[in-house]
Amino acid sequence: VEEQREEFANAFGPALNQAAKSTVRVWYKVRNGDRRAAYGTVIGDGSQILTKWSQVANATDDFRIEGVNREVRPVKVTGVYPDEDLAVLTIEGTPLTPVKWSAEPLTLGRFLVASQPDGRVAGYGVVSVLERNLRKTDQAFLGVEADVQHTGAGVKIKAVTKGSGAAEAKLKPGDVILKVGDRDISGLTELQNALWGAKPGTEIELLVLQEHRQLTVKVTLGNRPELQQFAGDRLLQMERMGSRLSRVRDDFSKVVETDMVLEPEQVGGPVANLKGEIVGISMARAGRTRSYIMAGPAIEELLKSKSTDPSLAAVKEPERPFAAVPRAAMRAPRAVPVDPDEIEKMKRHGGDMDKLMQRIQSEM
Repeated sequence: VEEQREEFANAFGPALNQAAKSTVRVWYKVRNGDRRAAYGTVIGDGSQILTKWSQVANATDDFRIEGVNREVRPVKVTGVYPDEDLAVLTIEGTPLTPVKWSAEPLTLGRFLVASQPDGRVAGYGVVSVLERNLRKTDQAFLGVEADVQHTGAGVKIKAVTKGSGAAEAKLKPGDVILKVGDRDISGLTELQNALWGAKPGTEIELLVLQEHRQLTVKVTLGNRPELQQFAGDRLLQMERMGSRLSRVRDDFSKVVETDMVLEPEQVGGPVANLKGEIVGISMARAGRTRSYIMAGPAIEELLKSKSTDPSLAAVKEPERPFAAVPRAAMRAPRAVPVDPDEIEKMKRHGGDMDKLMQRIQSEM
């Protein structure tokens, strides 16, 4: 398998000829030596580089980039787009080769390849979800939980969120959503697709089967609430599954999801299609088999807006790391009296796992 994977990656080489010219590595000094922070993408007139802000925000000593032919140049941060976790670096001297963005839309199943400065493959994968907004406050919320055991037409409502648009429209458990507007709903995925891109405040029309009769209901979509947190960072642990993820990997406004596998230090470089056209940059390693990229047109639009002064830009707080249990602290099993508080704690843990499984089922 390893041999075939290497051959497969090498076959992408010709598609990266152009992208490699616009790819750099970003380094800086730490106490124990050099640290590779991220990859960068040469933009503008060749004197600017776009890279991942959270990966370079702490760079102070001997901040530099390494480009094609291993040429090393000093660099400094001149602008930050903190909402997208991107930073603009500026170099002096001879310009490098800037990217030429492809306007070709990214379609589902399209193969993509991430470049390294030497032309090798950093990662490859396919487009698995089209461009979307991951900011929770920008996402519309219907306010129903689906009954995943339902096998008939439509989506059967298992629960309705208090205060949501669904609750205001008098939807209730047991109702079955048959249509959104003129679109037939065959299941939960179809319902999610029908609501995709809708903004909070949008009024939609649902055809609902309620108590053996069909009725048309108008629902005003609300803002998506924060997802429940899971005790002990269980959800984060499930997402990691032994993988190294980017420190900032969510809340982007326009990203395309792929199954590309990248290391956090390989994020920020250009991504090409199999024709060699540069279609965007890698934004984050978000899960075991989930990475995000931003397409070229979205990047061009972003760069037209004013950036934040680096001295004023903050990095989003990282998620809490897991607490490792020292081996010395582990004890052999022993009989202990039953503590009522422990029983309640176990019930809460069981509830957490139930919520986690429901969330996984919903995402599936």
